[in-house]
Amino acid sequence: MATQTNTEYFTKLDELYASTPKLPLGDPDAPLIQYPETGDVRVKDSRIQLHLILESYLEENATLEDLDKRYSSLTIDDLAKIIDYYERNKEIVEEYLAHTKVICDFNMEQLEKEFPQQGVLDRLKARLNNGGPKSE
Repeated sequence: MATQTNTEYFTKLDELYASTPKLPLGDPDAPLIQYPETGDVRVKDSRIQLHLILESYLEENATLEDLDKRYSSLTIDDLAKIIDYYERNKEIVEEYLAHTKVICDFNMEQLEKEFPQQGVLDRLKARLNNGGPKSE
């Protein structure tokens, strides 16, 4: 990626981070923390992002037991508190989730521009047929 593109990318990413909805995390039952520099919300004392848990819960209809298996570093009590927090703050959390999706999509677009996936399989096959990996 050219320097100009990097500058544009990081400027846009900073704008997206700055516009991330701030969640009301004063709730002592919510084991969550929101990082001021990015707006990213994670489970306290972990690297697990809130949106990942809620995507599993909402899009895959994951039960607490399913979430407990998937996120074994969290307690089922913490997971229950997170789901309860979502249910009590649904409107702002859904706004946060929609914004997080915009950021994820933006990052995926940038990755696709820098590392195009079209033709990857053909290039790999060609490398194998020509005696192994070679630099391009």
